Amino acid sequence: MVSTKLILLSISALAMVQTQSTEPYCDELTTTKTTAKPTTTKITWGCPSTWTKFSRTLGQWCIKIYTGTFTYEGAKAQCKAVGGVLSGVENAAERTFVINQGISILNTIGTVKEGALWLGALRSTACRGNNATLSICVPAVNNAFVWTDGFTTGKSMMTWMPNQPDYYQKGEAAVQMVIVNQATGSGGAVSGQLNDVVATLSTAPNALNYIRGIVCGQKAKATYS
Repeated sequence: MVSTKLILLSISALAMVQTQSTEPYCDELTTTKTTAKPTTTKITWGCPSTWTKFSRTLGQWCIKIYTGTFTYEGAKAQCKAVGGVLSGVENAAERTFVINQGISILNTIGTVKEGALWLGALRSTACRGNNATLSICVPAVNNAFVWTDGFTTGKSMMTWMPNQPDYYQKGEAAVQMVIVNQATGSGGAVSGQLNDVVATLSTAPNALNYIRGIVCGQKAKATYS
């Protein structure tokens, strides 16, 4: 006969097993998060060889002066042929550069002390013909002119020769920068001042507005590294 004491011990042991947790055993899980290392791209703005870079409101701009005698349309065609456009002048650094290049041209010629360079600027169509006297065109004369390269802002560099622009015979719609290799030129002009002329002008030997070259420009190109 099984003793009553042994039966009670067996029942007690069984009860203890049943009260233990039935949840499965799990090892602690460790998660490692990998963060991608940030990368940076360096942008460098550059100009073609022999062109000079300038900073503008809209970005970096390249300028080169080409020597020669051109009409306004001929000047546009020449700039286009080298990948650019006839350029305006936005700031003092650009104007100083253009003046110095123009004086170098005069020094190379050697026999003249003054001349002019075509710029990318025109009298606006709203201020031509009989409209030239409209209030939007005078007396703030720079309202009558626009830069044509699409990248020149402001008109602080539109400073004119004495008594210019005069829109002579309602035909002078193009703009040139005069270059003087002496204290003053004809009509009291100094280097860097502007003059309005007919777009067909190309030659006028020994005259202040004789075309000695053109100012071409193009946007600087970006390279990434």
